Amino acid sequence: MGGGWSKSKPEPRVYSTLITKLRSSIASHASIIEMCVAEGEVVAKESIRVLYPGVDTQVFDQAFRMFDWTATGAEAIANVKMFGILMVSLFEQDPRANFFDCAFTIFDADESEDLDKDEFASMIYAMMTSRASALKLLMSSTSGRKSLLNFASREHSGENLDFLLDVDNWDSSDTQTGALIMARFIGDTAETPVNLSAKCAKECLATFQAAGGNDAVDLPPTLFLKAKNEILKTIERDTFARFNKDKEEVDILVANLFAEVDTGRTGKIDKAEYIAWANENPQVIDFYNRLTAVVEKRPLRRNHP
Repeated sequence: MGGGWSKSKPEPRVYSTLITKLRSSIASHASIIEMCVAEGEVVAKESIRVLYPGVDTQVFDQAFRMFDWTATGAEAIANVKMFGILMVSLFEQDPRANFFDCAFTIFDADESEDLDKDEFASMIYAMMTSRASALKLLMSSTSGRKSLLNFASREHSGENLDFLLDVDNWDSSDTQTGALIMARFIGDTAETPVNLSAKCAKECLATFQAAGGNDAVDLPPTLFLKAKNEILKTIERDTFARFNKDKEEVDILVANLFAEVDTGRTGKIDKAEYIAWANENPQVIDFYNRLTAVVEKRPLRRNHP
């Protein structure tokens, strides 16, 4: 995880104190919301905003977008509690301490110390607000790659993802595979050209030819780097943006990811499973990382409940 954050697990006594503080700090305003939200009603943004008069607007808006506020009744109240824990963890704790515990606690709405399927879905929803981080997670997980590839294939835009996967699996010493990637994806004469700018494609082709082309003994490891970064941005802006708006696709993704993380096959994700997954895929807590970075740059009054 970037930023020098420690990944050490806190001692049980420290963790207990941390969670107690997080839970008690949101109890008062959560109870107020419970009295105001009836079944079938949603929570208005304004009713949450007034509880945090000292929180910077940018921080509040980023945090608010991480939850599904179309939820009603009890689900809406659960969102309020998760939002409250997020705000408390940002402003009442050292943002760089115990971040795994804070991130896990944010979505453990029923305080069971496990994430059920709905709580896990809420976490994925928050993660998806950061398209770049969510895309990286999808590309690094079996379920994510499969979901996105299937979606892209139906859109007839699978070549961009195929290119990324081939480049990620490529060893620069394997000149034959490098040449095949060039022939398949780069330039106007490619079999299935990816959507690169003319400048990027030209530079890639020139580098390939300078190294010897199809007769190269070795290829530079950075041969496809610029092309990869450009295609990642294209996928994030186009294919993934549309995927992210397809509720049915996201629901399938969530179910498949849940099955990946629930290694004990208990139907719930405990903290050990969550931490193991987060260590392998730090993008899952990028929402917390990003907010912490914003908070550190924008000193705030900490006068909210």
